Amino acid sequence: MSTQVLLAFIAACVLLALTPGPNMALMIANTLRHGLRGGLVTLAGTTTGLALLVAAAAVGMTSVMVFMSTGLTSCAGQARSTSSISGRASFGSCEVAAPKPRSRRPR
Repeated sequence: MSTQVLLAFIAACVLLALTPGPNMALMIANTLRHGLRGGLVTLAGTTTGLALLVAAAAVGMTSVMVFMSTGLTSCAGQARSTSSISGRASFGSCEVAAPKPRSRRPR
C-alpha cells in the first residue's frame, strides 16, 4: 500500500470519527431550537431507545442460545456438523435430533 493511500485512509477515518452521528446531531439541533430542556428530553429519548434496542438484542441472542443449547449441552466439546437432509446434528459419536416444531392449538 502506498503512503498516499494510507494517508488518505487515515484522513478519512479521522474525519468520520469527528463527524457527529444522527443522535448527536438531533440533540444539538433540539438544544439550539428548544433550549436546555429540549436537549435533555431528546437525550432521555435517545438513551431510552438505545436501552430498548440493547434489551431486544439480548432477548434475541438469549433465545438463540437456548435453542442451540439442546444439542450443545448433550455433547459438549465435540465438533458439530448438520445434515440439512436428515435434520440431525452429528456430534462425533453423539447424534441429536433437531427440535420438532411446536404444533399450534386450534382456537
